Parts: sequence; structure tokens; C-alpha cells
Amino acid sequence: MEQYIKEMLEEYTGRELFPWHMPGHKRHPVHGGVLDEMFRLDVTEVPGTDDLHHAEGAIRRSQEAAAECVDAAYSHYLVGGATAGILAAIAATAKMRKRMDLPPVYLVAGNCHKSVWNGLKLVQAEIRVLEPEVDPQYGPVRSDAVLNAIDETEDTEQIAGCILTSPTYAGCISPLGEISAVLKVFGIPLIVDEAHGAHFPFCSELEWMSGVSNGAEYVIQSLHKTLPAMTQTAILHVGGDDDPTSDALDRAVSEELKVFQSSSPSYLLMLSAEAAVAWADENRDAFDTYIGKMQEFREKIGTSLNTLELVELPGEQDPTRLFFRIGKNCKPKTAGDPLFTGTGMAEWLEKETGVVVELAGSSELILISTVCDGDEDLDNLADALGKLDEKLTEKKRKPRTGRGTRRKKASVADENAEDGFEWSQADAGSGSGSSGAAWADTGAGSGSSGAAWADTGAGSGSSGADREGTGIGSEGTGPEKEEGPAGLQNPHVSLPQVGAFIQRDIYVYPPGIPIIRSGERVSEAALEKLKDELAAGRRIYGLD
Repeated sequence: MEQYIKEMLEEYTGRELFPWHMPGHKRHPVHGGVLDEMFRLDVTEVPGTDDLHHAEGAIRRSQEAAAECVDAAYSHYLVGGATAGILAAIAATAKMRKRMDLPPVYLVAGNCHKSVWNGLKLVQAEIRVLEPEVDPQYGPVRSDAVLNAIDETEDTEQIAGCILTSPTYAGCISPLGEISAVLKVFGIPLIVDEAHGAHFPFCSELEWMSGVSNGAEYVIQSLHKTLPAMTQTAILHVGGDDDPTSDALDRAVSEELKVFQSSSPSYLLMLSAEAAVAWADENRDAFDTYIGKMQEFREKIGTSLNTLELVELPGEQDPTRLFFRIGKNCKPKTAGDPLFTGTGMAEWLEKETGVVVELAGSSELILISTVCDGDEDLDNLADALGKLDEKLTEKKRKPRTGRGTRRKKASVADENAEDGFEWSQADAGSGSGSSGAAWADTGAGSGSSGAAWADTGAGSGSSGADREGTGIGSEGTGPEKEEGPAGLQNPHVSLPQVGAFIQRDIYVYPPGIPIIRSGERVSEAALEKLKDELAAGRRIYGLD
């Protein structure tokens, strides 16, 4: 792929020009070092540089080349991350729906990123939640779930689109071909949040799993997540090169991208996006070699661990994503030991081996590997995971004092300190350590702004007038206060009760998937999930 933006910037900045326009650094050295090097190529929309929102020159040619690389009809560089593309795709499909006299309806995977739920609020959508299989955060969505949701919708012309996350944060891939075929029967566009799959089109073993290869109307990829690109770079692909609706789809989303992206897009980010796609296109053989190495790594590490388990979810799996949990033969948070939480394992890995993970949850670890990882990197990771597994196995076999009194909890912390593990989590509540339980119960559409929850009780309306909670084991005394490691109430964290009506998304980040969505009531399983996250020392957003 030819790098038209790079050529344009080098040619333009090589001319003897005197800028009396933005940006304020005027391409002069100011700070020294890397910033000044970037300033040299940091231009704005002036004659000779093209305009992302009205591309006619180098940017247009670059985007056309990027689309050709992945067999899409059109491609658009995103300088606001995948979020900008997701918002634009939702807004575009909402305006293209057949029944404009009714609110748009979307079929939405329950494990979608918070940007999806924010976009649906903007278009005031009605939502039919598609529950993922087996694991509510990381599992795939099946085609029968999509078909059932369509059958349950009285007026299918009201459905504006279907939104799926594939691959998920843990690398689980939904059967997009089957789902796309079902949707096309009803004329429903498919939006795929493929943020974690930008490498798919360039790997022969993964290419067929991409949304573009499976007939999706809009596919949004975060280039920076799995390709050599700067943070915040992404790309939106429109349809296939043989899709007769692609022109209309492209016109619709192009107008929305002008709304959701900066009117002064960074040329440095566009340069990085172009370079990432061009590099990937030129190094397809390197991707195939790398995928083979990752498959060997997974086989090796999966058979060598005793207590730590490499999780395989249903369906197809991206081999570059590594998802670990404590094995089923070992209770999560064994005897109250913080090392047996995801955050505890992550802290130990960083301190003892220098390995920093992508996500440390209440009971899981997720690590991202990319084509930029070499043999030495994989060897170091295997060694670090082996050491962690040895530590977990050793501590699992130790006689434990259990938990239940403040004195016993303190003794656990003291013992861990002696083992070289410092208990530094912010909270240690009484979570149950879920491992794939379906905690994300569906609710009744989107809620309104205001307080995070209203204790109105199950079956009551959303008005704040009825303040009698119906939490399990409670007497309607309001939100629970979560206890900290010493058994004292944490004054900074209040949990809603079972049955409380939630008026804003409650989630941890990463992965940014709501545990309880706006407009839902709190289920017992969701409350236990919140307790698990607090017990692991994670910050929960939406409780304030």
C-alpha cells in the first residue's frame, strides 16, 4: 500500500513556507526532543494538505488504498478512536431506518463497550439485549439469539441495526457470517465493534472471521490495539466492495463522522493510521508466522500450568489474546488470599517479573500479544507465568487459617507480606469470586440521567418517590456500604440493593462493559459481581 499522507507531509514540510496560521508552534522547535520532531509534521488544513472531512487529495487516496487492502468498499481514518466510529455508525443507521415515525430499535450484544450504550442513548433507542453464550463479558453471541430477538420484535422495520463485539476483550469471535445472513433477510444492517481485531484482515487464518469478510455494513477497528499505531488511531470500514448498498451507507456515515470527530483532525494520527495499515499489508507473511507461534505458545503454556488456567471460551478464538483464570479445582480468593484475585496476580507479576497485563479483573487476567512481540518476549512471558503458577500452587497447598474475623484477615495479610506480596488493594469485600456466572440480567431499555440508582424495589416504577429498598437480607435501609480489609465500612463506596432501579451505567474499566446498564434493576448476581470487583481492589464507575 502506498503511503500518500506520508508523501504529502514530507513534500509540504520540505517547502520553504512561512506559516501565519495554526497550529501555534508554527513548526518551530520549542520544547526539545520528541515533541519538536512531531511539530515538524504537525500541519493543518491549508492548500496542499487535504481535509479529512472533505478528502479530495492524499487523504482520499490513502483511505481508498486502505479499503482495497481489506476488500471494503470504503474506509475512513478515525482520529477519535473506535468510539468516534461507533457513535457515527449508530447515528447513521438510526437516520436510515425505514420507520422514522417510531424510535429506533437495536439488537445489542450485552458485552458491548460503553461507547455503544452511550451512542444508543444519543439516538434514544429501544434496546433488545443479546446475551452472550456462557460468559456475559467475554463470550460470543449466537445467530439463534439474533433471530429470536427479531421474532420478538413486533415491527421489524423499526429495527435500525444489530451491534456486536467480535472479537471480545478475551478474543472470543461470534459467527458473523451466520448472523449477517439472518440480518440481510430482514434488511437490518450489522455494526461490528472489531476494536480488538484490526489484525484479522492481514492473517490468513483469521481473515475470514472479520466483519468485512462476513458482509457487515460497518466495521470499526482500533488500529492502536493490535497494530503498530499510535494510541487513538482507528479505522471504519464500510461494506464489501461488491455490496450495492455501500454508497448509501458511506454517505450516511460520512456525514456523522463530521459530527463526532474533531474539525481539526491530527495529521500525525492520520499518518500513524496509514503507516499501520501499510505495514500490515506489506507484512502478511510475518502475521502468518506469528499466528503459528502463538498457537504453539498456547499449547505449551496451557499444558504446563497447574493452578492458573488458560481459558478457552465457546466458538472460535483469537490465538493472540491470552485469558487466564484460577483453575476450577481451586476456589477463587482461596482462604482470603489476595494473590488469588486477578488484581493480586497482576501486581505480583509486575513486581516480580516486570510483566504488565492488559486487564486484571476480580478473578481473571487478560494479556494482549501482537505481531510486534518477538521470540524473546514470548519466552519471558512463559517464564513469568510459570513462576506465578508455581507461587499460586505453593500457596494453595499451604494450610490456611481461613477468614471470618479481623484477626484472621490481618494474619493473611501478614503472611503475604512475608512471602513478598504486599496487600495494597483498596477494598476487600465479601464477594463470591464469580467465574463466568451470568450476572448481567437484561433490563427495560435506557434510563434517565440523575442519581446512579433509586431504591424503588423490584416491580415498581422509576420514580424516586418510593425509597423503600428491597435488597436481599435488608430492611429497606438504603444502599449497602462495602467493607474494607479490616472489616470497617468504606465511606467512599456504596452499593445499590437488589431491585434498585439504575439510572446510569455501572462498570469497571477496562473493559468498559457495563455490569449494570442504565434502565435496569439490580439483580442478586450483578450485586455479587460488584462485590467481587471491590474485593479485588478495582474502581467501579457510576456509583458516585
